[in-house]
Amino acid sequence: MDLKIANNIDNNIFSTHVTVDALGTEQLSEDEERELISNFPVKLAYRNLKFTKNIKINGEVPEITKDEADGTSIVSVSLPALSNKEIFINEDFDAYYKIDYTKVSPSVIDGKVITSREVAAQAYCLIFSQIICDAVRDIMDDLRKKAPAFEGETIISV
Repeated sequence: MDLKIANNIDNNIFSTHVTVDALGTEQLSEDEERELISNFPVKLAYRNLKFTKNIKINGEVPEITKDEADGTSIVSVSLPALSNKEIFINEDFDAYYKIDYTKVSPSVIDGKVITSREVAAQAYCLIFSQIICDAVRDIMDDLRKKAPAFEGETIISV
């Protein structure tokens, strides 16, 4: 399964969409993966996710890092509380997040890494899309292990 992240800014609102771009993997065809998610319907639930990542600035753009937050060049950023949404993982999957940058809390701006509300909004969208993609990857990896070679016919000579 390939996911597509589409970011947009429109009238002060930063948004990101995570959708399915294509089904299939190196091991499964598009039809096989479609059948797998049909046989084992699964949902992504926001309540099971922690929307927090460490952020650093690369040029003027926020980026996620695995390095520890140090408060000077890397900070831990958490999204404001999200409503508990559940989305079926199938070819119609669409996880959407939007934030009006003018409503970002001034307390988020630390003056070192997150220097403006616009940077905070970008970081929020980046964190959301990364967490969603990681969660879908984990769910699909588990799903692919459920019954990889069960279906089909076998002829036995007696």
